[in-house]
Amino acid sequence: MARDSLFLLIARILGFVLAIVAGVIISRSLGPDLRGVYVLVVTISTFASGLGNLGLDFSSLYLVSKDRYPVRQVHGLAIIAAAVLGVLFLLLYAIFQAPIHAYVLKDISPTFAFLALGMVPISMYWLICSSIMSGLKRFPLLSFFSLGFSLGEVTLAFMTLVVFRWGLNGLLGAWALETLALAAGGLYVTGRQYGV
Repeated sequence: MARDSLFLLIARILGFVLAIVAGVIISRSLGPDLRGVYVLVVTISTFASGLGNLGLDFSSLYLVSKDRYPVRQVHGLAIIAAAVLGVLFLLLYAIFQAPIHAYVLKDISPTFAFLALGMVPISMYWLICSSIMSGLKRFPLLSFFSLGFSLGEVTLAFMTLVVFRWGLNGLLGAWALETLALAAGGLYVTGRQYGV
């Protein structure tokens, strides 16, 4: 257990260092205005995922660690909740799109806002899935995913911005694909081992 926790700590420290490297690459390549748009899109998705999951990540951690419900049942709830709440966010955005862009997201493309909110169910699922892994004390696996995401972030930022010079659109596409890959990996591992 101590070794697993140490591995998780090391993975988080390396992830932090890699995030700094990715931030430098993004800042140097995009400049302040486009970097601001990128950060805003990612922040909207992250904030909405954290707010929208209604504490399901913490509940999942508790229920799984205390063996109150089968992992299969908690995991199934995570999938359903992420899908339903994600659709709800997109529906609310569609209804209030005009005032949101008139007062809050001035000069931000509706496509970027839609991408941010479209990634909410994926990010929300990953939050809950990682809590399930924590509740099961699967720290090495969680560390693997965490470090993989950080390494992917640096690699994709470098490839899209420095090598291919795809700019903001390429970086946002890479971020979306990386987030999808992370959630798909969690779904595969958790679903394969415990069922859906």
